[in-house]
Amino acid sequence: MTGIWLAYAVYAYQNLYQSTGVSGVYVGTQPSTADQATEAILAEYSRLADQSLTPQELAEGKQQFKGQVMLSLENPLSRMNRLASVALHHDRY
Repeated sequence: MTGIWLAYAVYAYQNLYQSTGVSGVYVGTQPSTADQATEAILAEYSRLADQSLTPQELAEGKQQFKGQVMLSLENPLSRMNRLASVALHHDRY
């Protein structure tokens, strides 16, 4: 949705589990542009399903993920949630 300017907030998320997961997109937009924003999101999901990521997109995604993990380690609650998740899902640290 970069450059389209249909939303004032866009947030993508995923919850990964041992054998499954879920992902989604939150969009803050005006009612008048909600349909266009939905179409743009669906088009991007379709593109991801039909094409592989470019090397640059993959590198940027990996870097962002690493940064999020590092920042989450600064928060004690996030650290405990991460440790508990590892213990529950993998039974190892």
